[in-house]
Amino acid sequence: QLWMVYARADRRWGGADLGVISLELLTVFFDGPVALYVAYLIAKRDPKASFWMIVLATCELYGGFMTFCPEWLVGNVNLDGSNFMYMWVYLVFFNMLWVFIPLYAVWYSYCDIAHAFAVRTSKKGQ
Repeated sequence: QLWMVYARADRRWGGADLGVISLELLTVFFDGPVALYVAYLIAKRDPKASFWMIVLATCELYGGFMTFCPEWLVGNVNLDGSNFMYMWVYLVFFNMLWVFIPLYAVWYSYCDIAHAFAVRTSKKGQ
């Protein structure tokens, strides 16, 4: 039911758009298990979590780009920006979450990995 509400703003989600379906299959069968694995690694405080967070965040950013770039290139024919709710809440706000959260995850993981390398380098110099 939630898909149909969002489909009022982006018509591709209301039908059988092959681009959307392809990306969602990748999300379900790859990103979903990787997200569970990352959660498991975080719970165990395993340092591999940082690497897998970057992998997952990159997949999310790529998926968002591949969802919207083709639409932008054809002039947004499937996007309804005619009212405030569709344009600014559904299309901008909710989709920006899928940009800013993965970017934060990449930044956080980068800092974690860079710190680990700095510690390793300082130990080699002693």
